Amino acid sequence: MAAFWVLLIARFPQPWFDRVFFFVFHLSFVGAAVLAVFALALVAVRISTPRGTAIAELISGVFAAISTLACSGLLVAAISLDPVFGVCLLSSIAAAAGCKRAAAAWKAHVTFRFYAAALPPLILFYVGVRYAAGAPPPASTIISFVIIMIAGAVFPGIIPSFNKSSLWENLVAARGAMLAAGAATALCYYSWAPALNNAGGKRLHVQSARIGGGTAMTFAPDGKHIVYLNKKKLELNLVNTITLRIEKTIPFPGGPRDIDYDPATGRYYAIRYSSPKRQLEVIDTDAFKTVTAVNLPETWCSLANAVAVDSERSRALVGCDDTGQVFFVDLKHLEKPAVRARPKLSGKGLVRIEIDKKNASALTVGCLLGPYLNEIDLKTAKALRSEFTGFTAWETARDPARRRLFVSIPFRSIVAVVDEKTLKVVREIPSGLGARALAADVTGRRLFVGSQLSSTVEVFDLDSFKRIGRFYVFMPRYFVYDVTKHELFTAGTAGIYKIKI
Repeated sequence: MAAFWVLLIARFPQPWFDRVFFFVFHLSFVGAAVLAVFALALVAVRISTPRGTAIAELISGVFAAISTLACSGLLVAAISLDPVFGVCLLSSIAAAAGCKRAAAAWKAHVTFRFYAAALPPLILFYVGVRYAAGAPPPASTIISFVIIMIAGAVFPGIIPSFNKSSLWENLVAARGAMLAAGAATALCYYSWAPALNNAGGKRLHVQSARIGGGTAMTFAPDGKHIVYLNKKKLELNLVNTITLRIEKTIPFPGGPRDIDYDPATGRYYAIRYSSPKRQLEVIDTDAFKTVTAVNLPETWCSLANAVAVDSERSRALVGCDDTGQVFFVDLKHLEKPAVRARPKLSGKGLVRIEIDKKNASALTVGCLLGPYLNEIDLKTAKALRSEFTGFTAWETARDPARRRLFVSIPFRSIVAVVDEKTLKVVREIPSGLGARALAADVTGRRLFVGSQLSSTVEVFDLDSFKRIGRFYVFMPRYFVYDVTKHELFTAGTAGIYKIKI
């Protein structure tokens, strides 16, 4: 749970920070299970050990420290969903604790104590959220907050007292209250966040279909469909863009990861992730069925992760997660062995490939084990240069006119702006918690950033990078934007969403 504390310093400027946090964050999932077992063991030893002994005191101290760290870590994670909203709620809970102490000191009637500890915090919470967080809390959020206040009146441990002499003693005594505050913050936040779609007097309509979590999408050439990579169901879905209904399906065992379309061949090229064979599936557009598959060298690419089509030279670039290398596949002669880009690319964990048609080059973006940007010459398949970023990258989007690459960094909750001429990160854009999905509307000069954990989509001006809008979509993973119809399609953890914006 210590990983969640690191969220407080998630914008630490050092380039190696991402690698440290990524490791600690994932270790925390294992640590949660270990913590539970360790806590049970401590309880058992604590029960069997006579009180007052040095061993009993040591066990009590260790148990208090671990449980306090875990509870406070969960609270920090909940606050990080939206710091402004979290501060509003925690300030209200702190106000409730103050009102509760004052009423007790005055020896007031129990009914007065309840109202004194409930009404002022409720007013403070409503006013704070309405004028500071961006949208007034709906009835569901108010009801949730009232339930929390009632629970605090019935169970005293839910509302902290802070009457101990030292800071650590107060934290230990308030660990139950911190756990309750973390749960309350998450509950109230997710009941409040949909209200962002009604902020400013305009109702933003979000059309959705629960078809399963997706990892990527691409528009069909007819302009009426989207090919949806369904991670949950392990299949490819041809989705109608008007109704969001699935019209055709291709089973895709091993898990789809990325897809691109080649107008010259009229085919889709989809990546199969968890498979040492048939890493690249070739799909006929009209029939929407698999035509053939391409096997890449298993020693170099057992985990294919990205694909981008170079239509001018009739080749597909396939990137590999395990080795970080890129293979060139001849689309006119699929039987030919794929050619690996040389010299060897820097880093591993390749997640995305972006094609720069004008300059006949490709950019590869690496993740945890290979936080590098690599540039490849499309004519010669030669690796030209690389740049270490230190970022745990996830998704990308381009601004071709200004030669800028946007890279989402979920564990830092930022979007890195890369100058494609130098491969240097020239700016970092703060976003919601867990920045992931990206789409650039180059005609409207807007950048869409979807934050998976906070379930928000933020709209930034492409010139000033100022935030000009924010709305709610449940856990967005991937974006595609239709510039002609002004529609943003989102692949989320539960299904597909369409927003007219």
